[in-house]
Amino acid sequence: VFAGLRILVWAIVLLLSFTYVLALLTMTIIHDILPDDTEQDAKYLTQQSFGSVIWSMFTMFRCFTDGCSAFDGTPLQVHLSAYFGEFFMVAYVV
Repeated sequence: VFAGLRILVWAIVLLLSFTYVLALLTMTIIHDILPDDTEQDAKYLTQQSFGSVIWSMFTMFRCFTDGCSAFDGTPLQVHLSAYFGEFFMVAYVV
């Protein structure tokens, strides 16, 4: 019983650490690339989904488990590709 519990704890630690690193990377890239003159909708979307480390981790966790959708239920990939162009689509596919 304890061996199985130990494996489960390490799996959760691995998932959380991977989600944390990926969320930090995504949040940093999105906030650095997003220009100041971006539309209000894009700023609201990035603030809702990637505004803080916790929200960014939650968005990444949703992408791993439930599907990548924005706060309003629309696909997050469509929004990000519209604002960041072909670079995002290539990085997403690869």
